[in-house]
Amino acid sequence: MQKSITDVEQSIEKIDALGTGMREAVQKAANTIRAFTDKPEKEYGEKKFSKTELIKKPLQAKRKLLCGMLGYTDAAIEKVEKLSADVKQYQSERADREIERMAGAEMVDPIALSRVAEPEYQYGAEAFEAQQQDITKAMSESMAAKDVPAMNGKSR
Repeated sequence: MQKSITDVEQSIEKIDALGTGMREAVQKAANTIRAFTDKPEKEYGEKKFSKTELIKKPLQAKRKLLCGMLGYTDAAIEKVEKLSADVKQYQSERADREIERMAGAEMVDPIALSRVAEPEYQYGAEAFEAQQQDITKAMSESMAAKDVPAMNGKSR
């Protein structure tokens, strides 16, 4: 954007130089003709209305527009940088809070967590049948120890 602004300013300067050169060339040609016709040379002052000023108006408006856009983009960049800094600060504070929270936690060995509560690993039907026999034996012993009275008559 800065390059565009400098290009516009250079174009305005070139238009000024062209206008000045053309004006001086016309004045010199007019004075040469005056000298040829034995008339006194005329001193030309600044014109009140210059055609180069009309040509420069759109370029000046473009320069003004580009300068305004540059100001807005600079402000937007500053806001984004500030937001980025705020996000970094928030993330660091969040990480610090997480570290403080984790400092109070007890560290556990993951291998100890993966172990089974049984003293040895048993898989398959043999383990299931052995367990079933233990359960039926325990139930029969508990039934024998209770001596459940027999029911007489109707009951609901």
